[in-house]
Amino acid sequence: MKLYNFLLILLYPAFSIVSNQTGYRQATGSKTSPDTIRILHVGDTVPDIRFQEVFNYRHSKANLKDFKAKLIILDFWASYCSTCLEGIPVADSLQREFGKDVQFILVNSELTHDNLTKAKTAIGRINQGLSKKLCLPVAVNDTAAYRLFRFKIIPHYVWIGKDGVIKAITNNLEVTRANIRAMLSGQQVTLPVKGDRMK
Repeated sequence: MKLYNFLLILLYPAFSIVSNQTGYRQATGSKTSPDTIRILHVGDTVPDIRFQEVFNYRHSKANLKDFKAKLIILDFWASYCSTCLEGIPVADSLQREFGKDVQFILVNSELTHDNLTKAKTAIGRINQGLSKKLCLPVAVNDTAAYRLFRFKIIPHYVWIGKDGVIKAITNNLEVTRANIRAMLSGQQVTLPVKGDRMK
């Protein structure tokens, strides 16, 4: 029995690594481990990201391909980020204006240490100050999107064209009506790339 316990102790790290990688693959749909994921840049094609926990949407899960006929803007945020929270009503207003052509998705990474309750509370507070409740889907506890677009500072915006190609990676100042209109019209739009990305 002592030998059996000793072997379990020796093998635990290996089992743990395999288990973590398997969980990551299930969460993201990826066949590779998190260490082999390539960080995406402007001009790269985005794979179909699976959001496992979504609210303020007709389903509790969502895939990026569900919105493929639109310009998708991923808005990475946290409940404690005041700039993020100020930008959410702006995104909602733009969503309503460009609804048939644009889809904002609020993405709350698990690295923020927010959870479903904190995210819903933050969105609820924003709703109290609006005449209409937010119409944006909110993904929480995300790991899949963050691993593709690693960054240090939020808010962080990733613009994905209808062709699935990343058109821009920006801060909140670039998320404007004029920039969205220009991108939708097919103009060559070059927005400043947010400079805090991990290599």
